[in-house]
This record gives sequence, C-alpha cells and structure tokens, in this order.
Amino acid sequence: MKVLILGAAGFVGSNLTNKFLNYGHDVVALDGLLDQTGGSIKNLHDVIDHVDFIDKRIEDVKNLPLLIRSVDIVIDCMGWTLHYEAILDPLYDFELNVKSHLVLLQAVADNPSQKFIYLGSRVQYGNPKNGVITEETSMKPEDIQAIHKITGDYYYSFFSKLKNMDTVSLRFPNCYGKNQPIFREETGLISSFIIEALKDKEIIIYGNGRKRNIIFVDDLAEIIVRISKKDFKRFNVFNVSGNSILIH
Repeated sequence: MKVLILGAAGFVGSNLTNKFLNYGHDVVALDGLLDQTGGSIKNLHDVIDHVDFIDKRIEDVKNLPLLIRSVDIVIDCMGWTLHYEAILDPLYDFELNVKSHLVLLQAVADNPSQKFIYLGSRVQYGNPKNGVITEETSMKPEDIQAIHKITGDYYYSFFSKLKNMDTVSLRFPNCYGKNQPIFREETGLISSFIIEALKDKEIIIYGNGRKRNIIFVDDLAEIIVRISKKDFKRFNVFNVSGNSILIH
C-alpha cells in the first residue's frame, strides 16, 4: 500500500510515518515545516531516507491531483493545536486548519479510488453537560480552533458526497508521546508535566477529582493503520478514546 501523509513531520504525522514504514508500506511524506506547527525534519531523521519527502505547503504542490492519484490512501494530519495562539491570530489558524484541507479536497478527482482519513479532534464537541460523548453528540465549539476543526470536518463530509469519496473522520483526545512539541509557550497539560519533571521541579496540580482522556500517540498511529486497511464507504465518523486519567 502506498500512503500519502500530509503534515508528516509533525507530532502525529511523524509517528504515523514510522508506523506505516514499520508495516512495510510505501510513504510519501509532505510537510511545509511551518512555524509553530511542530513540524520538524528532525522528527523524520531516522526514516528520511526511506520516504519520498516533499518539503512544501500543500498550496505549493505542483500537480497535486496527480500526486493524490499516485497513492492508495491519503491521511490528512495538517494543522496546528495552539488554541490560545489561534485566538490571537485566527487567520493563520484558518490557513492551517481550514484552507489546507479545502485545497486538498478541491484537487481530488470525482469517484477517486483512494481512501481518505481526516484527523479531527475531541474539542469539536465542546464540553457536554453530562460528560458523555458519542459520534451523535452535538458539536458546540468553544474557541476559534474548535470552530475551524469542525469546518474542516464539514468540508470532508460535503466533498465525500459531492465526489463519492470514501472518508473517515477521526476525533481523538489529547495525545502524548514521541516527538511531542513540549518546549513552546503553549504546551498543554501533559507537556507541562513533562517539562516540570525534566527540570526536576515539583508538579503542582490544581482542582479535585478531575479526569482527562488522553491517548498515547503510538496507540493512535496503530488505530489509524488498522482503519486504513478496512473497507469503508462515503463519510464516516469515529471517536477515538484513550484512557480517562484522574488528575487529582
């Protein structure tokens, strides 16, 4: 199987690249290595000689339709996850979390033979009052980035019907693991714990009885590989759940 991974030098994308290579698949890895996305060629250091790496933004890829037709499956990891920065610069977030997906979808031919996997997010649902989330739960975004992730999801739903695309949208929780970008201004819960531990500092936890659902990135990559081998038709949504961890 030949796989096109978009955002392949990022946190999740680089782990996916490794996982598909380990299973013996051919990988075309595309990443524009944009500021603040976590995309770094260092994340692919061990495998760069074993992939066809394209150092470009998707908007700058010449003959994108031909590239899509040359593979069996497209996995869309494009975007960034800095929620506060997205509020400060919503147009940049729009470029990364909306426009990039639309550029891809416009380049897809009608009735494509390729399958598509879009990486959505748990944040699309907001915070349901009862805390229970299923694929049928109403999406109520609470910040700019959640709005844009939903928009990307809706684009996939629309184009799947328009062009008869076979698509899976995966909505997963906070992720941790290898190549996680921890040394940046907005780190997230798990990254902040890691930073404090590396500095040999006390980890201070506020609150009482709170739980967070998190998933190990290698487990997520394994799930995506398994889904890529399944037969699915048109637009499908799956929530990916990790472990519910008691914070305090």
